[in-house]
Amino acid sequence: MKKIKIRQIVKDAFKVDELKDFQWARVDVEDGHLDTGSIEEVNEKYDDARIILDADSRYSIYMSHDHEEDIQECANDLRQVKRFLAKWAPERLQ
Repeated sequence: MKKIKIRQIVKDAFKVDELKDFQWARVDVEDGHLDTGSIEEVNEKYDDARIILDADSRYSIYMSHDHEEDIQECANDLRQVKRFLAKWAPERLQ
């Protein structure tokens, strides 16, 4: 069996819990875009632009919270998304 090379952007995206555990393993599976949301499947089916778009979408959701306590509750998730975008699409953080 041939070993699949996972792109670095996918490896980095899988360090973002909201992308890995929520967006891909739950939302995109339920919507029929992915079968399992595994790292191999995301690597195969999603291009870099789609991965960045998903991360940007999660970031926008966090930044649209009106209440400071909401941001505090998801501070770790926000930090992970910001770290990913800072590396792969810094223009999205401006």
